[in-house]
Amino acid sequence: MGLLLSLFASLALWSLVNARQRAQALVGIMTQEVRDSEVRIRAIVDSVVDAIVVIDSAGRIDSFNPAAEHIFGYAPAEMLGKNVNLLMPEPYRSGYAGYIHFLNTGEARVIGKPRELIEQRKDGSTFPIELFVARMLDKGQVMFAGIVRDITERQKIDRMKSEFVSTVSHELRTPLTAIRGAIGLIAGGVMGELPEKMRQLMAPRAARPRGLAARIQAG
Repeated sequence: MGLLLSLFASLALWSLVNARQRAQALVGIMTQEVRDSEVRIRAIVDSVVDAIVVIDSAGRIDSFNPAAEHIFGYAPAEMLGKNVNLLMPEPYRSGYAGYIHFLNTGEARVIGKPRELIEQRKDGSTFPIELFVARMLDKGQVMFAGIVRDITERQKIDRMKSEFVSTVSHELRTPLTAIRGAIGLIAGGVMGELPEKMRQLMAPRAARPRGLAARIQAG
């Protein structure tokens, strides 16, 4: 009996040790997978062309990717822990406290919707951006990720398109106006009496005989 009890005790101890080793191995695998996932996510964030600025519920910057450094002119070390309103010109900077309140209470309608705003670089110059805000949880803490796209070139192209359409429209209207004026003068008799058929061609459309009346006149 004593031998059997010792054997059972040994088997139980071996099972516990084996289970512990398996658990440790599983934790190690999961930890490595988490680390690999974080590395992949960091590589993606660091390679995108849009600025990604992550802030906490108080508006302090927690993450500042290389694209944000390029767009705003600040090094990440200069911005981590700083209030994100440093990237905003007035009057946005002064009103940012209220904006943070709306973000935290969930009352803001900007979550998940792009907005066009004006931001400020380190040198003080301003530029237009398109901002997309996402709300997330990180270790139980509410965080906000702002995806910022510089739309300076896009707005420049839009203005060029608008100016081109306006210019073409003006150039098309100018000769048509001159032709219409010349026809009006001719129809008014400045070149003398016109043949009947020519008068009909130059008459206003509403004044031209239509349908049966036109066929009767044509005889």
